[in-house]
Amino acid sequence: MYSVRDHFSEASQASLEAQLALNAAIAEKLLEGVQRFAELNKSVVAASLQDMENMARELLAADNPQSFISTVISQAQPILHKAFAYGCHMVGISAGTQTGLADLAASRIAATNREVTQLVAEVSKNAPPGFNRVITFVRTLYDHANAGYEQITVVTRQVMDALETNLIAAANQFARAAEQVRPAARAK
Repeated sequence: MYSVRDHFSEASQASLEAQLALNAAIAEKLLEGVQRFAELNKSVVAASLQDMENMARELLAADNPQSFISTVISQAQPILHKAFAYGCHMVGISAGTQTGLADLAASRIAATNREVTQLVAEVSKNAPPGFNRVITFVRTLYDHANAGYEQITVVTRQVMDALETNLIAAANQFARAAEQVRPAARAK
């Protein structure tokens, strides 16, 4: 028969090991996100340099101010489309990283819930007389903390969904504005 101290000691050791594993998993997810951002930025820089070179050649080839302005205006829409695509990729990477982190946190919290429930059950079996009220109190506190966590999780997901929806709406509005730049520039 284990003492209460032994139960808590084992639980503390398991919790520490789980925390270290979770920290490693979080670091791995964050590193994956950073790598994806770096790859995106690398490809954007390479494409931008090529585009700038091509645009400079076209501008230098312009034989009068009107063709120069026409070239500048013709490049506005593709640049805006590329900026829009870059933003969409950034949002996708961010959302993927956030989802991965949320999944890690949810799985760790579920495991912790199971461990705490098992610990309280084991401690309650070996508890001295009169300790039942304390165990009931601890269980009640723990249940309330879990309920609060669930509410925060639901609200956080709603906020993230709303943020993503608003970002998509803003990006679409930006794209529509970019589409209107070219016809308005031609009308002049």
